[in-house]
Amino acid sequence: MSEPVFKTFFGTKHRFFASFLATCFGQQCDDVAEEMLNKFLILHAEHGLNCSTATVRAVASSGADPFNAVAAGICAFSGPLHGGASGAVGLMIDDIHDNSKNISTFIDELVERKQRLMGFGHRIYKQPDPRASYMSDILIKQKAKFDVISSYVNISQELASEVSKRPYFSQRGLYPNPDLFNGLLLRRAGFKSHMNTALLCFSRAAGWLAHYYDSIDSKAPILRPQELYL
Repeated sequence: MSEPVFKTFFGTKHRFFASFLATCFGQQCDDVAEEMLNKFLILHAEHGLNCSTATVRAVASSGADPFNAVAAGICAFSGPLHGGASGAVGLMIDDIHDNSKNISTFIDELVERKQRLMGFGHRIYKQPDPRASYMSDILIKQKAKFDVISSYVNISQELASEVSKRPYFSQRGLYPNPDLFNGLLLRRAGFKSHMNTALLCFSRAAGWLAHYYDSIDSKAPILRPQELYL
């Protein structure tokens, strides 16, 4: 990935991620944008047998080609409880930012209405998610690289800080998940919130293909779950 692999439309050689960014925005992007996209895509390339990955393996077990298997994974990933959550968090942070909302009041209103605070909680992790911790550390240790989007970074960090003070969330095992910080790395790379889910899907495709070929190579039988009637 670090070697120049193709020429962009404006004729100069770049590494893969730099070329991808140049193609998206029509100009060469700075090194920090490339670095953040690199970190984001590698971090999210694979994460076990979640809904979309299990879907890819199920379709692969039928003997379908990789294009259809990945297309099925994309369908599963698009759901608001799966990959779609990343875009929803980005839009939530945009709303807080654009309307200068008070974080504490915002959380109070969600809790009172028994609505979900996006960017917190995970079906598997009932303790801090290591992927979220990794991105949070980047924001702290490399703060200067995020100066151009500092107002968005501050909102995410204030949300995490405010939630950490409230037993309501800790008693339910609700800690920051990667969606809280995904949009910050992507925004620093130049992307708006509505692209979060698509880019997360782009990253996860590498893992899907690995699972697809593992299923094919292992000659796994076609997936046929049993039904249990009660």
